[in-house]
Amino acid sequence: ALLLKPLFTRIKLKSQRPIDWVGWGIDAPQEVDIAMVRVVGELPHTAICLGLHPGDALSKWASCVPSQFFERELKRVVEWGWIHDGKGKQSYVLKTPVLTAHVAMLLRLWPKAKFIYIERDSEETANSFARILNVFNKICGVWRRDVCEKSSAVISVKLMKDAYLKQRHFIPDDQLYELRYEDLVNNPCETVAKIRKDLDIQHV
Repeated sequence: ALLLKPLFTRIKLKSQRPIDWVGWGIDAPQEVDIAMVRVVGELPHTAICLGLHPGDALSKWASCVPSQFFERELKRVVEWGWIHDGKGKQSYVLKTPVLTAHVAMLLRLWPKAKFIYIERDSEETANSFARILNVFNKICGVWRRDVCEKSSAVISVKLMKDAYLKQRHFIPDDQLYELRYEDLVNNPCETVAKIRKDLDIQHV
């Protein structure tokens, strides 16, 4: 399929995809998350879908090395998503929180990838992550959990942050931008403009 990418990028696709016809709120899971759960069972989301304890799965994920199969499928899913954007769209934004724990893998797949790391208050981050776990279970779960424990989110956020800090040195300086969440909230336009300038992002 990738051999045909030059041909696919010249195909004029409709701006509205079938998935765009489905109501999908801002709190809903990322399309990449859902696609990866369908093709490989390594993401901790799989445990959440099955109604299992999310903390155990996230702890295992943060300390494991993703398989070659996982890397291959992630690359395929993301590149097919990029193809949909068509010619002229050079940047693809991948916002999957659990991938924060695997910077080295992302650099293996996309050596020129740009990283934007947002530092946020630990308590607020845990609350946000707990909400994500509950929403994912509600939308995609085959076994409903009444609640994904806050303690799981607290532990998971710490594990992912620690994993990121251990691998941070792999990222070239001109491919990394770190900022505080408050800066993005208080000055969104200026902050985004600075990110694009410092990382030389021309198209999104």
